[in-house]
Order: sequence, then C-alpha cells, then structure tokens
Amino acid sequence: MRGRVLQIFNRYQKLGGEEQSVDRIAAHLAREWQEERCLFESADWTGDEAPPKWKQALWMVRNPQALRHVAGVHKRFQPDLWVVHNVHPVVSAAIFAEAKKLGVPVLYFLHNYKPYALVDGGEPGRIDLRHRWKNFRREIRVAAWQDSKLATAWHALALEIAHQMGWYRSIAGWVAISPTQREAFARTTIPEDRLHVLPHAWDIEEPAPAVETQAMDSYLFLGRLTEAKGVRTLLDAWRQLGTGAAPRLVIAGEGPLSGAVEEAAVRNRQISAVGLVTGEKKRELLRNCRGLIAPSLWPEPLGLVAYEAFEFGKPVIATSGGGFSHTDEDRVSGRLIAPGDASGLAAAVRAFEHAGMEGRQKMGRAGRVWLEQTASPEQWLEGFAAIAEPIIARYRARFGGAGADG
Repeated sequence: MRGRVLQIFNRYQKLGGEEQSVDRIAAHLAREWQEERCLFESADWTGDEAPPKWKQALWMVRNPQALRHVAGVHKRFQPDLWVVHNVHPVVSAAIFAEAKKLGVPVLYFLHNYKPYALVDGGEPGRIDLRHRWKNFRREIRVAAWQDSKLATAWHALALEIAHQMGWYRSIAGWVAISPTQREAFARTTIPEDRLHVLPHAWDIEEPAPAVETQAMDSYLFLGRLTEAKGVRTLLDAWRQLGTGAAPRLVIAGEGPLSGAVEEAAVRNRQISAVGLVTGEKKRELLRNCRGLIAPSLWPEPLGLVAYEAFEFGKPVIATSGGGFSHTDEDRVSGRLIAPGDASGLAAAVRAFEHAGMEGRQKMGRAGRVWLEQTASPEQWLEGFAAIAEPIIARYRARFGGAGADG
C-alpha cells in the first residue's frame, strides 16, 4: 500500500454525480492505498431532529461538532493525506484550518466551481472566477442555492469568511477534473503549482457497445432539470424540429423545471418525461437511445454523462466551452454546439438523423474507444500518485508533520 488516505465528503440531499464520483474514487484508491471515508449528511439538517436554523447558520462557517468528529477519525486512522470534496453545509470550510492544526496535507477535489461560485460562476457559456462577489450577487438574485435568496446569501457569506480567514491557503493541492476547470481556477489567487488536473476514471461494465436497431428511435437527456443544464434550450430545439417531424426525446431527471418538461410532453407527443432514473432503468435508456444530449448553459467541469453514453457506444451532442470539449470530439464522437443555441442543437439532431444508424454507431464507437484508452482506473491511480506522493513527501520533509504546507 502506498499510504493512508482519509476522504471527507458532505453528501447532498439528492444523489448526484459528485457522490457517485466520490464512491468511484474510494473504490479506485482501495486498490493501492489504505482508504477510509468520513461522511456527513446534508439531510441531517432537515426534519424534526435538525439543529435550529440559527445554529446551522453559524455552523456553516465553522462547525465544531463536525471538526471534532473528523479529528477523532484522524487520530484513530493516522492518514498521510486528506482528500476533501464538498464540505457544505455541515462540515464547513473550517475543515482546512483543522487540517493545518492536525498537521496533515489536503487535496481538495474540485467537482464544481466552489469556493469562488456556488452554481455556475458566470453568464451562460463563460466562467470567470476572478470576481467571486459578482458571481455571488448574480446567484443570490436567482436564488441559486436551495431556491432561497437568503440561504444563497448566507452560503456566499460563509465562503467569503473562509477566504478572509485564509483557510483555503492551507490546501496543499487543488485537483481540477478537466483542463478547462483548471484554467478557470488559474485566474484566481491559487498558486499555480498547487493546481492539478485529474479527470475522473470510469469502470466499464457494459461488455460491448450497443448495436443500434430500428427500434431505437429516441434521443436521451439525463440530468437535473435546471436552467444551468440547458433544459429550456432542449425544449426549444424540439419545438423547432416540429411536432410531427422530430424524433422522440426522452427526458430523465427531476428538478425545478420538472413542470415545464411535463407541460412540453403534453404539447408534443414526441417528448417523454420519465422522472429520475437509476440503476438498470438508466442503463436500459442508454442502450436504447440513438444518442445523448447535454445542452448545459454553464461550462461543465467535466460532464460525466458523456462517459455514460460512451460506455454504451452512443454519440453525444453537448455544449462547447467546458469539460465536454475534452471528452466529446466534434464530428468524431458527437457534435459540439454553442451554449443556449437551440437552433444549433436542432441542426445537430438533424445531422445525427442524416448520418443514419451507421454514422451514429461510428461516432459512438469512437467515444467508447476514447473512454477505454483515456479513462481507466489504472491511469487515474497513476495520476493520483503523481500528485499526492510529492505533496506527502514535501510535507514531511519541510514540516515533519508539525505544520501545513503553505
């Protein structure tokens, strides 16, 4: 075993891609590292047993209860490194100060654009983290967190307090999951030599790409039904394709725009809203679609939904400017369109239809090859070790375990 790693993660109330990524990271680490997880539940702050709201507000800045728990796990497990993921709302960014006090280096995995933006970090199609309060103000205006302006404002303030306290400066390494995401964080005050790139790995379970048949007559959207995911762009594109002429569209997910999706399905019989899907139901939808559509407005840090599609040999129509630009090669494994461009999306669907089964399968196979060649767990472990081991060694040499790396 290479060493001991403690993963710290505040789970969200709803299962999402980040939680699945944390589970995959744990499975991959367990091959070569002693790994333990310290998990917290956002759901614990809801219901009758939840702490009072005033205490939740204070603990979002610094939660002494969570810090004591992590310190206890650290004392027992004696890790060489902490790998930290989401820390809000329960854990709090004070966890980084706790790491400094305990004398352990931290790798902070950037699944999104926190701590410089809560949701999308800028206008559609762009990301600029240099002016975080500009981002925060816009997100407060649209109630980006928990559909509440007050909650969004307090979350933004908690992040700002952490910045002012210098807690983020004790992070030994920031791990972006795509080159685009790293470029966005490189414009902040984070030292360049602490920014790394390590895209997620993928465990391929489907033995071979699905072969398209005439019965596969639909396109698939998988994800949260939100503005940022481009749901309105998707619905507008299907309106432009025409009620009778459009291919079938299956929309799988739930979120604030569920009502708009259901209304569109009533107006257009070519649209089906199937709600949240997981497990074998999701796999069945992926096997039986012609291609996957990911029309996100914001620059996705990576876009793991493309990995899912490529596993099944399905081409992807996605937006450029974010992580999809590093997974979905235009006109090779799919099509890239401009964020918010409903006409461009409609044109890409028409192009897929014109390509026919043979053309779509060729693109899908290219995606599968890319996934096999660039996203294996073995490659991920090599990349992780290349980042983590020098940090651990440098930390021990400079501080002997008695202080933080920076």
